Amino acid sequence: MRVPWWLRTNLTRSRQIMDRNFKPFIDNPQGFDKLPEHYKKAYMEARTRTPIPVHYKPVEVPYEYDPELGKIVRIEDTHPIEPYFPPEAEYGLWGGEGFIRGYTMPEKSKGFRPKNCRWWWPKLSQVTLYSEILDKHMLTIVTRRTLDLIDDAKGFDHYILRTHQVDLASKLGMRLKREMLVALAKGEMYPGDPEKTKSLLEKYKEYVVPLEIAEWTGLTLAQAERKYNREQQRDPVPLKHIFREQLLLELHRHKESGEALPE
Repeated sequence: MRVPWWLRTNLTRSRQIMDRNFKPFIDNPQGFDKLPEHYKKAYMEARTRTPIPVHYKPVEVPYEYDPELGKIVRIEDTHPIEPYFPPEAEYGLWGGEGFIRGYTMPEKSKGFRPKNCRWWWPKLSQVTLYSEILDKHMLTIVTRRTLDLIDDAKGFDHYILRTHQVDLASKLGMRLKREMLVALAKGEMYPGDPEKTKSLLEKYKEYVVPLEIAEWTGLTLAQAERKYNREQQRDPVPLKHIFREQLLLELHRHKESGEALPE
């Protein structure tokens, strides 16, 4: 039995999604289990979260009233259009836009003509963006949608910090978010101007997270494993020193409270 072309396409796409989402756990399950819980939670959320629709409008209600027919009719659901992101998109800020593959209707003729396959791509431009948290100007590739999202967010830093990883769809964007969160967690944005640092901490206080979480934000699985291995290779503190400090603290506490030492 011959499998239809549309079913072959769906099966191929399903295999690609399974390989992308679960191949790291199949190849190295121990390596993923040893990572921090907050990173594993964010990693799984990024693999299962549905991005904001950019190239299509989802159906909000399944039924609506048709005045011409005089009855309620069912609305055909829109099939999600998944864009293709080339490697260059990882080093820019495209705002969720990507390459779209589709078909155009052939010109009318007497004979049969198949549909024409073609690609649609966003209009890219090179602009300079400024981050007041990092105090840096950066030249990068963006789309018109990205500039509109920055205006809606009332600033570039707000756009980067509030946008989810699946909607940024950019390694550059996640690296900037990680650097911003680390700067906010440390409070070391403007060493020579403490007043400006204080005002920025107040302005972006809703995004402040612990330093441990900020340093792991947006890391790929390979980067997270390398970071974990580097932390494990540091000189560990011998247990005898840890137990000695605990014993001294316990003795000091009993001495101040006047309690008898346990036998």
